[in-house]
Amino acid sequence: MSSNLGYLAILLVILCLPEFACNKPSGGLDRLEGIYHQAKGNGTPVLFIHGGPGLGSTYLEKHFEELNQDFRIIHYDQRNSGRSKLTMDSTKISLDEFLKDIDALRQFYNCEQLALISHSWGGLIAMQYALQYPHRVSHLILINSVTANSDINAQANTRLVNSFSTDDLEARTQIMRTAAFRNENPLAYEELMLIGFSYQFSNRNFVRELKLGLPDDFGKKSSQLRYLSQDLGTFNFTDDLQQLTVPTMMLYGLDDPLTSFAINNLAPAIPNTTVQVIDHAGHFPFIENEEEVLSAIREFLQ
Repeated sequence: MSSNLGYLAILLVILCLPEFACNKPSGGLDRLEGIYHQAKGNGTPVLFIHGGPGLGSTYLEKHFEELNQDFRIIHYDQRNSGRSKLTMDSTKISLDEFLKDIDALRQFYNCEQLALISHSWGGLIAMQYALQYPHRVSHLILINSVTANSDINAQANTRLVNSFSTDDLEARTQIMRTAAFRNENPLAYEELMLIGFSYQFSNRNFVRELKLGLPDDFGKKSSQLRYLSQDLGTFNFTDDLQQLTVPTMMLYGLDDPLTSFAINNLAPAIPNTTVQVIDHAGHFPFIENEEEVLSAIREFLQ
C-alpha cells in the first residue's frame, strides 16, 4: 500500500441561500448502501473528501468539528475505505464510481449544490467532480491536493521517499516482516504509515496527532482498491482545469514536499483561484496550524 495519502474547511454564520440549500435527507439510495456518511450542523452544505486511497474521514473530523456550528458539514468514507463496507465487486472500484457516490450524497441530503473541501488524493476526486458536475459545486477547496498529472505526483513522492533516514527505512522493513503485518493487523499498517507521514509534517512530533482509525479489514479493502490503478496509473487533466468556473482555493502547508509541485501545476491551470500557503505546516496543515486553516476557509466561503 503506497503512503500516497498524500498526494491525501469554514465559515461565518450565513444564511443558506436557495441555490445552496440542503433540506432533510431525501431517503435511501441504492448507491449509498454500505457507504458510511454523516451530517452535522446547519447552513451552507460542505462535503469533505478525505485522502487515501483507502483511508476514511476519521483523521479529518476532529480538526474541522468547529465548522459544524456554522455549516452543514457532511463527512463520508469512500467506498472500500474506513467505515464503509467491503465490496468484492471489482467493477464498483473506479474513479467514475467514486464521483457518482458524491452525487448520490448530494441527492440524499437534498442539496442543489455542495461546497467541496478535499485533502490530498481527495483533491483529484474533487477536481474531477467539479469538471463533470460544474453546476453542483458552489466552492472548491483543495488542501494539500495531489496534482492533475500522475508524472508530477510521482516526482513529489520520489522527493518524499528520498528524504527518509536509514533508520526509518529499516524500521519500515522490520514492521513489514512482523506476523502482525502479514496478518493484516491494522495497528501494524498504521505504524508503518506514521513513519512515512512523519516526513510530511513541518514538526514531526505532530504525527501522533494523526488519528487514522484504520478498520480491522483495512488490508482486504486496500487490496480491492488496486483496481483504481486503471484510472490512476497514468493521467494528466491539467488542461481540462481551464474549464472550471467555480471559486477555488488552494490551501497548502509550506513544508509539504508536494507543495511546490502542486502550486506550479494547479495554480496556473485553474481560473478564479486563490492560493494560500500556511507557514510551519506540512501535508496536514489542519493539524499543525488548525486555527489559521479554519480562518482561511471561513474567509473564503464568506
